[in-house]
Amino acid sequence: MRVVRLFCAVAGFAAITATAQAQAITKAPASMPASVTLVPDSAFFIGAGGSLNATRFTDQSLYAQGVSTIYENGVEAGAGSAGGAMSPGFDTSYDLSGAAQLGYFSRIPGTEWLWGVKFTYNYVGGDAQTEPVVVPQAGSFTGASPSTFTGNVVARSYTTSLDNQFALVPFIGRSFEKGFLYLGAGPTLSRVNYTFNEVVGLADINGVHYDITGRSASYSASDWAWGGAVVVGATYFVTPDWFLDISYTYALTENVSLAYAGPFSTTARGGFEDTGILSGTFSGATSTQAITLSINRAF
Repeated sequence: MRVVRLFCAVAGFAAITATAQAQAITKAPASMPASVTLVPDSAFFIGAGGSLNATRFTDQSLYAQGVSTIYENGVEAGAGSAGGAMSPGFDTSYDLSGAAQLGYFSRIPGTEWLWGVKFTYNYVGGDAQTEPVVVPQAGSFTGASPSTFTGNVVARSYTTSLDNQFALVPFIGRSFEKGFLYLGAGPTLSRVNYTFNEVVGLADINGVHYDITGRSASYSASDWAWGGAVVVGATYFVTPDWFLDISYTYALTENVSLAYAGPFSTTARGGFEDTGILSGTFSGATSTQAITLSINRAF
């Protein structure tokens, strides 16, 4: 019975309070807003700023092979080939870069939630290098005295980098008095680059070392890689037209494989002339963590 009485008392107090609040709202001036916020109900925006990036180059593989025709006194005497791969290890690259974005957001009617989408650009500027580089080779040659042999493709350095990165990020957010928090995810498109510097092919045939490719050559390749990104961020509106945006982005690219090739011709082995092609592939993926701060104009 005491519980029933207590429940009735609480219910009665709540009813009186609700009636008083309703009367206060009715008596308030029509111009008084229900809540004050600097965040517009909807807006297009554009902004620019900078990013601190940490880029890792993962699943890296460098493959090299040489294929040649062997001549003696201008007459074809056989053919040779060798190939092999190695996995270069790269350190994490830390870089400051410029960034820009444009987008749109809109409040969901009757709630503090909003949705939006933004297109971002980040010049990541991440790069890493290993030197010197030795790619082990195993091969064979045909002719009067066919045999197997080992060797190395040697280079002064091997470099990889990631520069331009674009992302299209739909997001949802929660609005507050002077800004909103948001979470989003979407696809990325990033440009990756590889450079193989001052490369020569060497062979160890019957205990004798030969320079098969002669003068060193350098190779490079670039391509665009698709990927994805997750973004979490917060905005702070200084005025309804201007706001700061700070965000954290974790982006991954797909594993891409890029080819390189170049001819060689040398008299390197006991008067024999080797004419052929040194070729191979660069492959790997990247992951980037970025903290970005920008100032934005809302329209």
